[in-house]
Amino acid sequence: MSFLDSLKTKIFGNLKVKMILGLFVTLVAVMGAFTYWDMVSRTRFHLGREESKAFGFSNMVMKSIEYPMLAGEMDDVQATLEGLNALEDFEIVDLHDPTGTVQYSGNPDDIGSVSQSEITRKALHTQALVKGLETYEGEKILRYAMPISNEKACYKCHGSEDEILGVLTVGIRWTPVENRVASLRNRQILLGLVSMVVVGFFLIRLVSKSVTRPISQLMRLTDEISRGNLDASFDFGDRVKCREVMKCDKIECPAYGKGAALCWFMEGTLCKGASMGNFPEKLDECRRCKVYKIHRGDEIVQLADSFSHMTSDLKASRDELTRIYDFQRSLIEDSIDGIVAADNKGNIVIFNEGAEKVFGYASEEVIGKEVIGKMDVADLYPPGLASKVRQDLYGDGYGGSGKLADYETTILNKAGKEVYVWLSASTVYEHEKVLGTVVFFRDLTERKRLEKRVLESERLATVGQGMAYISHEIKNPLMIIGGFAQQVLRKTGQDRKNREKLEIIINEINRLEEFLSDVTDLTKLSKPKKEMASINSTVEEVATLLGQEFKAQNVAFDKSIDLHIQETLFDPKQIKQVLVNLLKNAVEAMPEGGKLSMETHLKDQSIEIRISDTGKGIAPEALKDIFDPFVTNKAKGTGLGLAISRKIIQDHEGDMLIQSKLGEGAVCTVVLPVQEA
Repeated sequence: MSFLDSLKTKIFGNLKVKMILGLFVTLVAVMGAFTYWDMVSRTRFHLGREESKAFGFSNMVMKSIEYPMLAGEMDDVQATLEGLNALEDFEIVDLHDPTGTVQYSGNPDDIGSVSQSEITRKALHTQALVKGLETYEGEKILRYAMPISNEKACYKCHGSEDEILGVLTVGIRWTPVENRVASLRNRQILLGLVSMVVVGFFLIRLVSKSVTRPISQLMRLTDEISRGNLDASFDFGDRVKCREVMKCDKIECPAYGKGAALCWFMEGTLCKGASMGNFPEKLDECRRCKVYKIHRGDEIVQLADSFSHMTSDLKASRDELTRIYDFQRSLIEDSIDGIVAADNKGNIVIFNEGAEKVFGYASEEVIGKEVIGKMDVADLYPPGLASKVRQDLYGDGYGGSGKLADYETTILNKAGKEVYVWLSASTVYEHEKVLGTVVFFRDLTERKRLEKRVLESERLATVGQGMAYISHEIKNPLMIIGGFAQQVLRKTGQDRKNREKLEIIINEINRLEEFLSDVTDLTKLSKPKKEMASINSTVEEVATLLGQEFKAQNVAFDKSIDLHIQETLFDPKQIKQVLVNLLKNAVEAMPEGGKLSMETHLKDQSIEIRISDTGKGIAPEALKDIFDPFVTNKAKGTGLGLAISRKIIQDHEGDMLIQSKLGEGAVCTVVLPVQEA
């Protein structure tokens, strides 16, 4: 930007500068014109007065020499001229003959010389009075040339011919006159400039106080409002208390007790004895009120009042919107369900705390602080499932087009794990145009876990009922068969083949009896008898109990105890049974020996017992059914040990998890809640 453009912007971009500049130009133009007119008028007046004075001097000279000339006393004429020439104002006093030759002069040295003055020659030629300015000996003079006519009194000396006898020229010094006029003009100009400065100063102060300063204040206040500060104070006009002015005693009036409230903007205010109506219909009536007339001031005050009222309305609207927004935000954020809103392009714009818990993402990861729509809503579902959900949303099978109700599906959390959820969704429209979609998610993981537990319990109950009947029907015949087999074995001689057959029968009968005993344990598993005890002590006891078996099976055993674990409420016998079962399973998974470890940890409000081995591991297809009854990887196992162990842990309100990969061993984690008596 050039200097001129910058200067133009500064001048014409500021109201105060423009008003001052406009006032200054107007003042200079008006007062300058007045000063010029006054100066010209005064100059003309003074010059005219000096010319009249000079003319008077010329007439005085003429009258002074008239009588001596008529008497023929020319010596007196010469003396008179010399006396006049000695006066300060006279520069030239000459008497010329018709040829222009000086015959008599206030300066005797000029006698006999021929005048070179154009004014003198013009007077001789025209025989009329001629005046004008000319330079004489380097000084400006005002010369009057007055012809002397041949009158009757002169006939005796000059004859009776009609001719002029000569010209009297009087030269008045004009330079002092011009100097006086110039001094007067300069004084007039100075006075005009001083007047313009003084008047301009007070006028500019008046305009600044009455116009530019209030406007600047209004501009600052509107800037504050534009920045969101709706508490800016518009302190314009006289503050009046309508109740005191009107001597009002109506305490039910909305303006009562509010000090200098602008009652004409308030709803339901009361005039003396009559209702003022509602805003803005009541404004015309209010403007005739005494209170308003005292306050109103000029147009700027009224403008400020309007701004104040608009700001008050904006503040009230903002507070109401803020209250509604906070309420809606609280509803969204405090909802136990995950709420996710996406625009019509699939960009996520709302992601509440419930959604953070369901999906595992922080809100900033999904939405972002600067970029709305950092993550697409389709990224929340397993691959290909988002399109199916969208298709069902706009179908008619789940509540109608644009709605989903009681819809079960899976989502993909941050860890990449699929989670069962209950989903409800609704499309948001504006003027039949899709703005976006709001989706409610409820995590069904716990519900599915409970359903699975119920199914397992029902399955165990069913199995238990069936096996109780089978056990009852089989156990007695088995005991009889076993008893007779042992009797026959004792009476059988040295017949080796028959003895081997009888021993096989007896062993299988014993195995069946053990199996029936396990089934009986499953069906008759009692509720835990909890007491305050130490998990660490139970672990130490189990480790000591199985120590010899670990050595016999060539298993290196290691245990780690978390000393921060305090006593908690559990059934020591049942937990010991679980740990023994898990440790034996781990040893059996390492027929050629290996490493076995058992650790305890305090994690939040839970106790974790982790048992890990370096055995052959569990195949993925077997791992998913590992806790089902009669499912086993052992050649002679019943598949009831883990089912019983998990049932015990679940009765303790805990959980049991097994992680394993084929050929890499297994890790079994028992989780028990920390409970007080």
